[in-house]
Amino acid sequence: MKEAEKHDGEGDQDALVLRVDGNSAGFSYGVKHATISFDNDADATNGTKDEKQHKIIGGYAMGEVAGAEVAFEFIKRSSDLDDAAAKAAGAKGTGYILAVGKEINDKLSTGISYFSVSDGIKGGGDFAPGEIFDGNVDSSATADTSVFVVPVAYSINDKLTANATLITGDVLDKSATEVDLGLEYALGEVTTVSAIYAKASGDGAKAALGGDQTNMTIVLATEF
Repeated sequence: MKEAEKHDGEGDQDALVLRVDGNSAGFSYGVKHATISFDNDADATNGTKDEKQHKIIGGYAMGEVAGAEVAFEFIKRSSDLDDAAAKAAGAKGTGYILAVGKEINDKLSTGISYFSVSDGIKGGGDFAPGEIFDGNVDSSATADTSVFVVPVAYSINDKLTANATLITGDVLDKSATEVDLGLEYALGEVTTVSAIYAKASGDGAKAALGGDQTNMTIVLATEF
C-alpha cells in the first residue's frame, strides 16, 4: 500500500515516525508507528489553529514454517478528521496481506495469498496483485477489495520458465477475476526476456478499470 507523505516539520505539518525491526527464530519482523500533526484551519491569516493528527500503525513478519515461506503485512490509518474527510484524504483505512509460498520440487513452485483493503485505503507496492489490477485494487469509502492470489511457476529447463497466476475475489465489492500467463527466457546470466498475457474481467474489473481488459506485455530485463 502507498506510504503516507513524509513531512520535514516546516510550515503547519510535523511528522514523528517510530520504527522497530528485528529477527528471531528465523523470522524477520517489524512495527512502525507514525503521527502526522497539521493545522486544519484553512484560513492561515486569522491567527488561529485547529491542530489535528493522522496516525499510521503497520507491521510485517516473514519466515519459514514447515518448509514454506510465510509472510504477513498490515497497515491501519486513523485520523482526527471526521469519517468522510479522513477517507477523502486517504488518512483512514485498513489493509493486510497474508502469503504462503512453497517449492514443491526443483521445477515447480506455488503459493496462495489473501489481500484486503478497506475504508478508502489504496493499493500499491506489495499490495498490487496481477499485471492489470496491479495497484488499481483500491478500496473506496464504501466499497472494499479482497482477493485471493494463486501463482504457479514451472521450470521447463535451465533457461525457460512458465508462470501462471489466478486472481479472484471482490474488487470494490464486485466479483472480479484476472488470469496471467507468462514465459520467461534467460538470455544470459543477467538478462531475461519475458512475455505475459493477462485478462481481467467481471463487474469488479468494470468498477476498478472501466471494463474488461486484456494485455500482452514483452519485457527485456538486465541486471546491472
